[in-house]
Amino acid sequence: LPIFNGRGSIAGAFYNNGSSSPGASPGLIIGTPLTNSPFGTLRFEIGGTNAGTNFDQFRLSSAATLNGTADVSLANGFVPLPGNMFTVVVCSARGHRRHCLGGLG
Repeated sequence: LPIFNGRGSIAGAFYNNGSSSPGASPGLIIGTPLTNSPFGTLRFEIGGTNAGTNFDQFRLSSAATLNGTADVSLANGFVPLPGNMFTVVVCSARGHRRHCLGGLG
């Protein structure tokens, strides 16, 4: 399966049919739009409470279609407190939300 890791901006549509992870532990990807296929996995690391600096985030200026799997793991010894919230995908609209959440188990 294809693997995409990195940070920065994506020009044009991004279709994930493999494994994608924003950042370089952790980081931010900016682009439009994002489609995660039923076979795709979006991987997110959470190592603090600041998006793009301490935890991974996709920040989109258009829609996200979220299928497949979202895999979340803790990084850098971070332990979230009750009530901490982490928005890992920011978008203007969401399509399909049929996915499986993995990690943090």
